[in-house]
Amino acid sequence: GSQHFAGLVPPDQEDDEKERMVREVQEAAESAARRVEEEKMAREAAAAIKKAQEKALEEEKAELAKLVKLFKKGDKVRLNASGCDQPADHDWSSDAIRPGDIGEVLSCRIVGRVAEVFLKGPNRRTDTYNARDLER
Repeated sequence: GSQHFAGLVPPDQEDDEKERMVREVQEAAESAARRVEEEKMAREAAAAIKKAQEKALEEEKAELAKLVKLFKKGDKVRLNASGCDQPADHDWSSDAIRPGDIGEVLSCRIVGRVAEVFLKGPNRRTDTYNARDLER
């Protein structure tokens, strides 16, 4: 009688349905595990990038500090190859120093990401130069 009502679905169909549900749960768990792993890898990659950027910034600051120490008040300096590397039509007439000129360092400091040298040229003009463009 009444016990027969419990199994409205034939037993083999019931087993198929259970297997399908188990597969769905397993697939959902695997998918969730993949997402967790992908998120973990993304966090690790972001942390590695941040660490590399911080290291590069520290190295840049150290290099700037070295450059600033190279140029002291009173030092005689001139443009190096990169400082002379200007377009052919560059007008040097208003520059504090021109290729071959010797200038005198008045001060040197770090401004942002540049080691800045303030100097006076032989023409008595003053200007600021990137330390990378000068040599003693």
